[in-house]
Amino acid sequence: MNLIEVMEPKYVKGVMQYQIIQEKKSYFLVKVIVNKKFNSEQISIIQRRMRTACLGEDVDVDVQVVNELVKDKTGKFRVVISKVKASNLFG
Repeated sequence: MNLIEVMEPKYVKGVMQYQIIQEKKSYFLVKVIVNKKFNSEQISIIQRRMRTACLGEDVDVDVQVVNELVKDKTGKFRVVISKVKASNLFG
């Protein structure tokens, strides 16, 4: 499973839009815009699926409900953002 597949609607209910931000090698922030179908169980599902996608339990995942998602400085919306240098990912 890749990071995009984590949020498939057949597994995670009530998410209208999302953005996955890798803040550190082992820390992800998932920002979601939700509807009425979203509940606390969905947070657990997102966290579990993120850990599976990252091949381990040693990954911290926070889920934050927001009203809007940020675009990059060029105005493009990115579903996955990594703030980790590539050299730090495998070291």
